[in-house]
Amino acid sequence: MAAATRVTPPSRSRAAAAPALESPTPLPAAARALWLTLALLWALRAVAMLVPGRYLWGFDVGRDTPPAFAWALWVLGALALIPALARAAAAALRRKPGGTLIRALVLALAAAAFLWAHPDRVRFTGDADIRGAALLDAARPESLLPQAMPGDLFLHVRAPLALRAHGVKPALYHRAIGALLAALSVLAAWRLVRVLNLRGATALAVMTTAACTAALALDGGYAKGSVELVLITMAAGVSAVAIARERERLLPLALLTSAGIIMHRAGLLLVPLYIAALVSELARRRTAVLARWDFWAALAAPVATLVWLGPSLLHVVSGFDAVHHVAQGHGGVLAYAFAPSHLRDVANLCVLLVPVAPALLVLAARARERSPREGLLLAAALAPALAVLLMMRPQQGLFRDWDVFAGTGALLAVTLAVHASDLFERERAAAWLAVPLLFMSAVPALQWVSIQHDEPRGLARAWQQLQGPPAADNEARARGFSSLGMHYYGTDWTRFADACSLSIASAPNPSVFVQWGIAKTMLEQYAPAQQAYLHAAQLNPGMVLAWRGVAASSSALGDLPHMRQAVEHLRVLDPDGPTTRDAMEYLAQQGQRGQ
Repeated sequence: MAAATRVTPPSRSRAAAAPALESPTPLPAAARALWLTLALLWALRAVAMLVPGRYLWGFDVGRDTPPAFAWALWVLGALALIPALARAAAAALRRKPGGTLIRALVLALAAAAFLWAHPDRVRFTGDADIRGAALLDAARPESLLPQAMPGDLFLHVRAPLALRAHGVKPALYHRAIGALLAALSVLAAWRLVRVLNLRGATALAVMTTAACTAALALDGGYAKGSVELVLITMAAGVSAVAIARERERLLPLALLTSAGIIMHRAGLLLVPLYIAALVSELARRRTAVLARWDFWAALAAPVATLVWLGPSLLHVVSGFDAVHHVAQGHGGVLAYAFAPSHLRDVANLCVLLVPVAPALLVLAARARERSPREGLLLAAALAPALAVLLMMRPQQGLFRDWDVFAGTGALLAVTLAVHASDLFERERAAAWLAVPLLFMSAVPALQWVSIQHDEPRGLARAWQQLQGPPAADNEARARGFSSLGMHYYGTDWTRFADACSLSIASAPNPSVFVQWGIAKTMLEQYAPAQQAYLHAAQLNPGMVLAWRGVAASSSALGDLPHMRQAVEHLRVLDPDGPTTRDAMEYLAQQGQRGQ
């Protein structure tokens, strides 16, 4: 009776009530491994900002932001690794009013506002330089995208064309789409938090880790179906966790799989996850499942989509992708996949996509025993995406065509967030690690968005990556410098000429020779301009622009033999063109003067 009525002293009462995340209890082994991994990753970011070259291009995004700001953020990240400071921050987040939904809505609005204020002005990622307004100005824009799926064509060709007819600029339309996608990414991450039943700092860390990937930069106005596919893929990953934890049925995942395929052919990578979930549902409770209408709807949606788009998908994958995205020669796909330089780029890309990606290896290796169902579904989601990441050879290199793998990054982020939440829930003394995880996920992702917005810094970064060290391969260098050159067209002819020269040095191309000739002409350097045009005509004798350039530069130099050569070709190729007419009149005048 005395024990039952004993009053605990206030100091002991407060200590007993203090949350575990404020406890100075020594970290368990898994948490120590996570702390060490985060510390090493953050240290590597400092090294990457200092060492010459771009060997650590996935880590060095801070180098291309204002130095004082970049180092200030780095110091804050280092402070977040100090246990006492991180515990205090985690306790403050726990006490701050507002549930996870309110915080998610605030973060969603903040993400949308940030992306709206930071549109992509560098336009070096993937196909950004040929998408958007430039594509819509073509006579038949859809004919230029034979590999595009119906969802891509609708959202990024038909809809902006219709809106432009009513005075809405395509660039603003795509920025609005991007801002909406950024907000929806945060809400998808909130859905994951709900499935995992998290609160406080842990909930914010999981939300941030899942939502803050490099894919946010695609929401700055990239007019391609792969942008929407990232959100679809992320939502599918969340659905996989929800299905495994009995928080969701199969239909949402089935609809996401269909939507992914309709939007982009890479949506096919969701099919193994859908099949694994379908088999899992049937294996668990076959009789009950077969009696539900939503199961049959979940079965019908992807099947109908594949029947509808199957022939187009087969044609694109066996034709376009086999030619452009599969390593040819030099040992084939496996030799390319396991080449040291490629593995280095894959590691960099994973860190660019998910700033704390290596932590997944540590968390997975030290994870508690998971339910076989959840492990199966996460493996079915990640395995195909990682296989494609390893073996696919994008035309313009991993550092430029990183958007192709943004969906893989979304799945990595969701999987990492799940493992981190399990650790924090299992080891409450480690919950303060949510603070550095949150900071180190958000800061590099937002820095990457800002680099794509800052045209001078973003272009300088792209130039350095192409030039090296390590130098990009010849095809990537040629394409990259040609694309960079167009950013300087009409504004900096010297820089434009340098870009064309570097492109040609990697892979001679008649069109780039013509561009180089134009730059030299504008700089009034007519002799090298004439040589550039002649090289273009030699590579492609039927190229009208090349012979026009030969005629114009030869006129400026007073070079009649080359002028006559140009006229001979233009009479056949462009008999009624103004350059042909002017060149013939010039030769006639020179003939009258006896020259």
